[in-house]
Amino acid sequence: MFEFFKKETAKLFIARPPEAAQVLVWRYPDQSIPDGAKLTVREDECVVFFRQGQCIGVLGAGTYPVCSSNIPFLGHWVVSPLTGDNHYLTELFFIRRAEHIHQAGPRELGQYSDVGSRHLVTLHFVARCMLQVTDPVRLLTSVAGIDASASQRVAALVDERIRSLLARYVGQLASAEPITAIVSNQFGEVIGQKVIEEAREDCVRSGFQITRFLALDVRLDGTSEALLRDFGQKMSEVEVARQPGYAQAQMLQGQRAMMQGIAAGAAQGHINMMMPMMGPSFAVPALAPLPSPRALLADVSTELAPQVSRTGPPRWYLRSNAGIEGPYSARQLVLRAGANNFDASTALVRREGASDWEEAITVEALRTEFTRRDDAVGKSRGARPVERNLDVFEASFATAVADGVVTTDEKQMLVGLAVRLGLVQDEQEGQRYVVQRAKAVGCALGEGAAASSAKGGPPLFLQRVFVYTNGVEQVAGLSADAVAARVRAIPDGVHMVWREGLPDWRPATEDEDVRPLLGVR
Repeated sequence: MFEFFKKETAKLFIARPPEAAQVLVWRYPDQSIPDGAKLTVREDECVVFFRQGQCIGVLGAGTYPVCSSNIPFLGHWVVSPLTGDNHYLTELFFIRRAEHIHQAGPRELGQYSDVGSRHLVTLHFVARCMLQVTDPVRLLTSVAGIDASASQRVAALVDERIRSLLARYVGQLASAEPITAIVSNQFGEVIGQKVIEEAREDCVRSGFQITRFLALDVRLDGTSEALLRDFGQKMSEVEVARQPGYAQAQMLQGQRAMMQGIAAGAAQGHINMMMPMMGPSFAVPALAPLPSPRALLADVSTELAPQVSRTGPPRWYLRSNAGIEGPYSARQLVLRAGANNFDASTALVRREGASDWEEAITVEALRTEFTRRDDAVGKSRGARPVERNLDVFEASFATAVADGVVTTDEKQMLVGLAVRLGLVQDEQEGQRYVVQRAKAVGCALGEGAAASSAKGGPPLFLQRVFVYTNGVEQVAGLSADAVAARVRAIPDGVHMVWREGLPDWRPATEDEDVRPLLGVR
């Protein structure tokens, strides 16, 4: 009896409940309204009355006794036979008139091609915007519907409209801007304003408007983010390799490591002198008398006591990011400084035998060497890094095969050089590359005497060697067959090649050596 009395009393006080305070459209659950009930409409809302599918009236903020004398449009809807003339049959909808926070997403936006990497990536979005009802009757009749799920239908309509417009404008941006710039959300305000302007007319016809965006977050999915991160890392490595002096510095570092190995062998009484790394046009000079093991070890030590003095040009130590390097000649020091992004004014040096550090610009010999190097770099900026790297390797390779034999030490030196210059990806690929090249010119492999077949044998290249790129990675030392195999694997991909004698990159399908292998005339 108490619960029944409580329920009947609640019918006399009609208002939006606290749990529905933030709902855009809330439908009062009972269609039978007692005569004399008290209706409360808050300042930020209105109430729409429906009867038999038709709107019969709208009330703004205020408190209203429900009776025909106070609300005239209820007079025609008094139910007499069943309720004793004391109830009204009508549907009440409470609609917020103030701005309403709406969140769309997170959900998938679509797939887009990145202009930088040409990768296909997937984007998602989350948007928080403010909605405001401009015509409550039109909202209910054209979008929401006259039932309890009206608010969900409005939310679904707004979600889909925002997603459609966002997809269009992000697609336009992606045709000119990299995806990484878009997901940084630097264009968020511009995109949000375009969505508001484009959606305005359609929203007005539906009885509401999008007033502003509070947040608009476009993001990559996990797989796409990892794909672009890997691409960016590869591109940064390529940029480092393009810096002036990089190849020379890497070769110098390799030579130094080789000399340290020789010195370690000399200390144990085992000497295996390697052939000098010179171009094919140079004669092999006569070898100077071999120094004692102690002298050889001292010559390649990384740090000498200050009191040690030497004759000849001074040598220098360099304070780099890796610690103290040296001693170096003036030219070697400038190359190492360039590899560490130092110039004459930022490189700190110490003369061998001295104890104080000084700026390289204060030493005339070093200042002159820095200037000479800068002039040389300026003249060679137009050259291709790959072309310069190939020149360095080919000079070393020609020297190693000059006697018809590639020894184990020479092979390891060439493999390490090919890896450091970026001609191959790893040591295993470098081993295959060097062995293939050596056999192509008739060289024997091992420590034995020169192969007789090498004398007067075939030229250095039995077939052309290509540098290949697919727009993401770059591989050197490929044969025409290897290039053709990559084209056949991905026929609609990007396949560009360069080889000695070509002025610039060209599509692989246009090269006279590759075209016949693809069945193209």
